[in-house]
Amino acid sequence: MKKFALITTFFVLLFACTNAPKQKEQEKQQLPNTPETVALSWLEDYYNNRFEKAKLLSTAKTKIMIDTIKELIFTDAEEEEVGTFKIADLVCSTKNDSSICKFLYQEGDMEMEDELPLILIQGQWLVDDELRS
Repeated sequence: MKKFALITTFFVLLFACTNAPKQKEQEKQQLPNTPETVALSWLEDYYNNRFEKAKLLSTAKTKIMIDTIKELIFTDAEEEEVGTFKIADLVCSTKNDSSICKFLYQEGDMEMEDELPLILIQGQWLVDDELRS
């Protein structure tokens, strides 16, 4: 009986380990992967306070920026209510493995032009932004 349990455990672990890379590859394939789609997806996640989702499309320094902003803004509250916003006029200029995406952020009467830098890392476009003064 112990042998059966040991063999069963071995096969369960074996199949669990072989499925993990497939799941990771499927998740990677589901991510947007053009500068425009990555920028739009990231901006929507970021401005809707879905920070963990935005971090999936972020470089290491952008993840640090998100964590810093999260700590500054959401010290006590889990999440604050998100206002209605719109990302308009998104245009990306791409050269080799870097891209700058310019856009117009609109919320109520407020409009703000901004830009978002992206870089291509191992075949995946990622937002490469950091805190600015």
